[in-house]
Amino acid sequence: MSVSWLVAQRELLERIKTRSFISMAIVGPMLVLLITYTLFVLGGNDKTRWKVLIADPANIMDTRMLANNKGSITYDFADDYVQLEDFETGKRYQKYDVLLEVNEKILINKSAYLFIEKNQIFQFP
Repeated sequence: MSVSWLVAQRELLERIKTRSFISMAIVGPMLVLLITYTLFVLGGNDKTRWKVLIADPANIMDTRMLANNKGSITYDFADDYVQLEDFETGKRYQKYDVLLEVNEKILINKSAYLFIEKNQIFQFP
């Protein structure tokens, strides 16, 4: 048993002393960090400017919208309902990122529908 331990120790020391092991011990972690950093930089393209279309046929929100100090959100109003299929595929709505649907019942049930460009529908109470 002690002979096999001595053989393993000798083999390990021979491998560690090679130039390729030493260089990969230094370059390997740096390469992994570089790849991770690149993935975060390329994947972190968060949208900084949002263009919101508010479908409000009853003009409930027209006078109640507050301006954003940063100017990162721009609001436009539609005087009629906008179908989700039209918002997804219509050329008229290509420039908008978000559709907020406000109907007459918002004062009663206190909920509105928000449609984001990623084909997801959220209901906010």
